[in-house]
Amino acid sequence: MKPYLLLLLLLCTACESDAESSTVSETKNRVQVIEKPPASLSDARSQGAAIEQKQQLPDNPLEALAYLSPAQRTSLRKALLTSSHEKPKNPELARVQSFVLAFLQSHYRTMLHPPVARRDKLPAGSRAVKLLSHDGLPLQAAYVPAKKPSRQTVILLHGYGSHLSYTWIKYSFLHSDYNLLLLDQRGHNGQSGAVTLGVFEARDLLSAIRWLSTQQQEGFALVGESLGAAVAISGGARWVNSPEQQVFALKGVWSDAAYADLQHAISERAVTRLKFEAPGLSEETRNQVAELFT
Repeated sequence: MKPYLLLLLLLCTACESDAESSTVSETKNRVQVIEKPPASLSDARSQGAAIEQKQQLPDNPLEALAYLSPAQRTSLRKALLTSSHEKPKNPELARVQSFVLAFLQSHYRTMLHPPVARRDKLPAGSRAVKLLSHDGLPLQAAYVPAKKPSRQTVILLHGYGSHLSYTWIKYSFLHSDYNLLLLDQRGHNGQSGAVTLGVFEARDLLSAIRWLSTQQQEGFALVGESLGAAVAISGGARWVNSPEQQVFALKGVWSDAAYADLQHAISERAVTRLKFEAPGLSEETRNQVAELFT
């Protein structure tokens, strides 16, 4: 081979090697921009500008939420809050929106429709009571007279996913001194309606109190656990601030592990899910993304 041809061949090989090295380096940098989890949403949004230009987001749709711009997040919120769920034209954003909608339906819709943990056995000596919710739905309850004659009653309110039989097991020691009224809350144990995490349940409680006021009682107290405790606090506050308190007095409320704030309770669930389903996010970003679901 002639010397000048050999030299030309060596130069071309060197050029190809440099080009390949440059391409690999560029690819690695691009992947890092997309896949490196941001420390916070502000960092994610600054990275998001580069991502928007390439029309690419991380493969994990929940992690992709951290990269959306404020406008994209607002658009996503609006889409999820409408019945049409119109998909954005950007296929990457459409993918994220579809997954988030499925995530909400699978993880949060079940909160409004808990699994049935039915237990029909009522305490010995009790009598079944049929009540109506504030909006006319039939709800069941059980009235258990105290071991010794009493004109004081404790209303027992179960927690999320539970039923009146469980409150009897847990708080039956009150039975020695007080009559007990055990409620099955809406959407639980085969009852009508959907769970509203304390909103409508507190109004349903007022209906139960009004029924109890016709049973020749002198006063009552509320005992609730978790969801039931939140209902006791909210419903009890409604009652004592009404004229009916003067006729039939609420003497006390026992709150057993109520959630202080519904938004916080839902956000906690989201953070727990994101730990497993979006492991690439930092703790700070995970907490911020969780706010989208509240």
